[in-house]
Amino acid sequence: MIEQNSANDEKLEEKTLLLKKAIRNFRRLFAEKSLQILIFGEGFPKNQECWQGNYLDCNKCDNTQCKYAKIRLLLRDKIIEQEDSVIFPEELHLINPTLDEELFMKICHEEYDLIIMLPVSFGSIDEFSSYSRTDYLATKMRVFVEYQFHPLYTKEKARLIDSYLKFLTVYGHVYPYKDEEELVKSALILINSYRKVKLMESLDNK
Repeated sequence: MIEQNSANDEKLEEKTLLLKKAIRNFRRLFAEKSLQILIFGEGFPKNQECWQGNYLDCNKCDNTQCKYAKIRLLLRDKIIEQEDSVIFPEELHLINPTLDEELFMKICHEEYDLIIMLPVSFGSIDEFSSYSRTDYLATKMRVFVEYQFHPLYTKEKARLIDSYLKFLTVYGHVYPYKDEEELVKSALILINSYRKVKLMESLDNK
């Protein structure tokens, strides 16, 4: 069992190194102007590789249980159109998703620029709760929630809404949306603004 765990750790480290190299090559290709973005949210149906497809094909599916997963695909496709790179956790093919994902986030935190968080499922809410406690991850997080769950637009009282309020107070990045169109529009505005800020910072440091 110990030898198996060691082998799994080596495989994860190898994947991490390959990912780092791919990210660096991607940035070099687009003269450091492209961003590396992680998107967390509702997962896709079990045993299906839906995340490998595109939004148009996925939207033809009559499965009504993955509404927010489809929104992740739409957002990814729109971000890629502007020559940024997107990673879904599903792409990492982690052996122990919860532990390995946390390890990946810590090892590679300097390799990605932004984390878009869509906390709508139990898993994605847990990811928000976990990563929002780590400052170097939380500063990169842009959290999108529907108006009914945004602390400035709802009268509902709940621990999760209080968590959003706390995150909003400390980091200032919790954004409301009413539909997928508004979410994508807001996300792209933030991404492009962040790109300009990073570019200006790089020019100032030269």
